Amino acid sequence: MDSQSTKPVWNEVAKLFRAGMPLPKYRQHFRVYADCFTAVAAVDWLHELLRNNSNFGPDVTRQQTVQLLKKFLKNHVIEDVKGRWGSEDFEDNCHLYILQRTLGLTSLEDVLDPRHVNPQNIVYNMTIVNKHGVVTLEDKTDDLPHWVLSAMKGLANWLKYDASQPSYRGFERDVFKTVSDYFYSLPRPILTSEYYKLFVNILGLLQPQLEQVAIEALQLCTLFLPPASRRKLQLLMRMISRMSQNMDLPRLHDAIATHTLMAHMFSHCVLGCKEEMDLDELLATRLVSFLMDHHQEILQVHVYLQNAVQDHISYLRKVQITYPGIVGAPVPVHSFCRRISTKEFDEYILFLHLNERWEEYTGEITSQFRLQVCKNYL
Repeated sequence: MDSQSTKPVWNEVAKLFRAGMPLPKYRQHFRVYADCFTAVAAVDWLHELLRNNSNFGPDVTRQQTVQLLKKFLKNHVIEDVKGRWGSEDFEDNCHLYILQRTLGLTSLEDVLDPRHVNPQNIVYNMTIVNKHGVVTLEDKTDDLPHWVLSAMKGLANWLKYDASQPSYRGFERDVFKTVSDYFYSLPRPILTSEYYKLFVNILGLLQPQLEQVAIEALQLCTLFLPPASRRKLQLLMRMISRMSQNMDLPRLHDAIATHTLMAHMFSHCVLGCKEEMDLDELLATRLVSFLMDHHQEILQVHVYLQNAVQDHISYLRKVQITYPGIVGAPVPVHSFCRRISTKEFDEYILFLHLNERWEEYTGEITSQFRLQVCKNYL
């Protein structure tokens, strides 16, 4: 397979490695390192995963596994426990490594107010979607108007010779102005001002060697959005991405390329903060450009996460707690809280799983932060 065709396979293996690799504590040279692993443990775990993966099979050798972990180290999926990088090489030994922390933070408190985390939004964004993965709204009051959707569809699928379209010169610019005026009229930015700091921190990852890390960070962050906002973001990114690649679409500006125009035009509509003077237009433009180029991967339905959550839910439902020494005797149920529905239980488990994912990317979130988030949900 060529490098382009194998990229999704490697990305999926990296995700499975992050989600499943055990992260115990280790003592080395009179110091204790938390949430890390030895190189040999990584080889053992990943080798077993690859041998049972349909894309690889039982013939995968240990040395081939080491080569893949070398690639993980080079691309910052894993890092030296002491933060050294650039000259080190991965070997099958007892050297300690950690998973790459996406935002480079030890806590999210400085960039995310836990009161703004709504697990119900996350569940909705992952489950109430059409066949293309685009959020569908049960309450249409906050949806895009029909005339805007029609204009966006026309621009996204523009044909040079289309008898159904008016033929006057500049028609495409009038349609585009209709769409851009609508998005400029929105009362708040699509990514919402509450998450401004969160998305600005991700901008530090927009480097070639950290591209996949940035994509995964945005995959999770955009799940926090209210469903109506995520839907607007999905439809807007799909439209401007197709427009920037459509050679049949006439230029919308005499001096600016369509891709550049799209990034600049919609930067304020996508990213904004409460204090307008604090908005860095260059940062917003960079983010929109990155979203435009990678929207299919960033805004897709996260099947691997859904599967992991469902597996965890199934496991919890099968577990039976018994008294020590008494086979089959169930623990009596003491009810101190209201009984929750199956749907609420599933949502809460999903929230716990997402919180674990955040810890992989940002380091250990403080117990106070987790307590506050759980309190807000329950």
